[in-house]
Amino acid sequence: MARQRVAAFPRRLPTNPYCELLYDHLEKLGIDVADGRSGVRWLFRHRGAIGVLHFHWPERHFDRTRLASALGFAVRLLVARALGYRLVWTVHNAAPHEGATRGDRLVRAVLRRCARLVVHCTAGRAALEGAGARATVIPHGSYVGRYPNAITRETARARLDLPRDARVLLAFGQVRPYKGLEALSRAFAALPDRDARLVIAGEPVGRVEPAADPRLRLVLRHVPDAEVQVLFNAADLVVLPYRAVLTSGAAMLALSFGRGIVAPRLGCLAELDPSGAALLYDADAPDGLAAALARAMTVDAAAMGNNARRLVRGLSWDVIARRHLAVYGFAPALTVLHADRATGRERRHTVWI
Repeated sequence: MARQRVAAFPRRLPTNPYCELLYDHLEKLGIDVADGRSGVRWLFRHRGAIGVLHFHWPERHFDRTRLASALGFAVRLLVARALGYRLVWTVHNAAPHEGATRGDRLVRAVLRRCARLVVHCTAGRAALEGAGARATVIPHGSYVGRYPNAITRETARARLDLPRDARVLLAFGQVRPYKGLEALSRAFAALPDRDARLVIAGEPVGRVEPAADPRLRLVLRHVPDAEVQVLFNAADLVVLPYRAVLTSGAAMLALSFGRGIVAPRLGCLAELDPSGAALLYDADAPDGLAAALARAMTVDAAAMGNNARRLVRGLSWDVIARRHLAVYGFAPALTVLHADRATGRERRHTVWI
């Protein structure tokens, strides 16, 4: 079964464990996962040995400032399809976060026509401009267990110099313009609650200037995995003030730490409404974010956190990996244990069914 192999684009990212978790669990199911390359030589060399090319953020694979680069990548996608590769695209966002170029639109149009599509919610289908009927909904897996999570609330707050009894809001992730952090800081600065605190934590990418407020804590640097627990366990709620969003890894991270979220009713976030783990607001309402922050001061954060923990229990990466097998066109596999007669040792054997 040489073709039961997947080339991942990418296999892992230093800033997001999504791909690492997905492909590690696929490998546990007996799927061989390789680091993907899109060069024509690589495509010819590996045809017949690799059956699937799985893309996540296509804009990572060409120069977005040059249409010729995007055109070259689109041509290589078509060459891959002609060589017999199956293309799969997980649509994490409707468009690149800092806006779509002509090259982005070209590449995404080719993928919509030639690839099998994976989305994380039904709203993802609507973002695919007619191609959504061919999309498979597979939920985003949880991050429970991926990060250390042993620090207490009291210790976490002491580490960040936060009052023990304050209502603490956290905005976590790369500090980028599209995330609406400037608007968040202004709305927070207008809150009358002097005991409230807002922590904005993450590596700056692009220019963002939060409002000045003594209740605001800035942790503007890369946050190592071991320190993620400090920020989430110090927080009562996590605020995600996106102006546009489809899927949010930061939302899944918050839920995985048992934290309710405050977020716009957009994309996959809108589907959290029945869970009781999210306080959602109308992103188009002029006072939507401000009103949501006011509610966040009095909402039962502990109950929202319990609802978050219940929600992520059903988001097993093992189940998610198995659902990808059908998208890849692979038969499900059974791993059979048997005794080797010569050595008496137990051996594993993968059976495709």
